[in-house]
Amino acid sequence: MKKFELHGDFTLSVEGNILVSLVRGPFNVECTRAYLRELTPIAQSLAAAGPWAGISEYRVSALFPLDSSVIMRKNMEIAVKHMKLVANCWVVPPTVEGYGIVYNQARHVFDGILPFEVFESGEDARAWTRQQLALHLSSTQNGIARNDAVKHPE
Repeated sequence: MKKFELHGDFTLSVEGNILVSLVRGPFNVECTRAYLRELTPIAQSLAAAGPWAGISEYRVSALFPLDSSVIMRKNMEIAVKHMKLVANCWVVPPTVEGYGIVYNQARHVFDGILPFEVFESGEDARAWTRQQLALHLSSTQNGIARNDAVKHPE
């Protein structure tokens, strides 16, 4: 199989129990795989401390190929099942290429796996993410697993 040059770039940081990704697209499958290689040890570290959530903030373009969304979806399933991921959202301002289609892209990645949302601002995304983490913690303290309420694909 032909290997392609990496297109797009990203940086990862942690804000408490939130993994924040700054992503500059458009990106390809090679960038998606590099992203997941870097993200995995951070996710494992967050999971060791308890439930966590992710925020991806897109710059320039949020476009990526279908193959990337398939890879991301499989990794989301693993992160929910084995790494205590409880919510994820994307920040896509109206100036970012792909703004009009990004919600459908996000649905392909997250729908039926975990709570997700798309926002235009990082401030709104952080507020929602903190709320999702609080809901998860309160529901698990009451003996209800939050992700049990999410319909999983068959």
